Amino acid sequence: MSNVYHILNGDALKEQIADRLEGKMIIMRECLIEGPLTYPSGDLQELFQKRAQFLTRSNGGTAEYYFVEVAAELEKLIQVENGAILNFWFEDDLFCQTNFWFLVHLTRDKSITRSLIRPHQLTRYGFGAYNFEGLQGCFQKRKEILLVDELSNLWEAYANGQSEKMKQIASQLSDEFSFISAAVNAHISRIATNFSSGEPLQILAKLVEEFGIDSFKKIFDSFSSQAPIYGFGDLQVKRLLQQLENDSFHNK
Repeated sequence: MSNVYHILNGDALKEQIADRLEGKMIIMRECLIEGPLTYPSGDLQELFQKRAQFLTRSNGGTAEYYFVEVAAELEKLIQVENGAILNFWFEDDLFCQTNFWFLVHLTRDKSITRSLIRPHQLTRYGFGAYNFEGLQGCFQKRKEILLVDELSNLWEAYANGQSEKMKQIASQLSDEFSFISAAVNAHISRIATNFSSGEPLQILAKLVEEFGIDSFKKIFDSFSSQAPIYGFGDLQVKRLLQQLENDSFHNK
């Protein structure tokens, strides 16, 4: 069917299901757990420019790569026809969820059918723990997304740093999507306050004390096992470790 789309959070999942499920694939290659999120003008190109600058500065690469490989995929999503069927393949962790909320927000005004496909449980491996038959099982248990406005509002609250509003919306969504509250709470718990550096940094500080700052693989593996709710990749953990080192230096 030409009007069926699979929206995948990353290229790894594409490799798992390529040419084995009916429908076109759109790849979400963003990481909206960090960096600029708002575009007051209402022009999505403004956000793309901000994100390209942030990601090339923090991750390397080029702005051209961002617009060809990242923004172009998002443009495909915006251009899907009314009446299309969109299958969102996203896990429960914060990394995946922020991307998911944004994509629902982008399509909020379209007359389309949306479904969410999730792994059966939250682990650090996500969909990567499944063979194709397992992924088919996840797909068969997909859940139709009916609370589009609420998910769109959740994205806006997240992008604008409105933690209390996020908790209120998560409560509204709890009957349909009980797992969203955990992602929202994880986001709030990582925000630094006068009394705390945020949970991820606290976990990493203990792991550095245990393994030493140069034992990145051990730190990353242990962090991912202890706190899979964040879904951080190695780049996010490396940045947090750098922040931890900088904070330690300035506190000497």
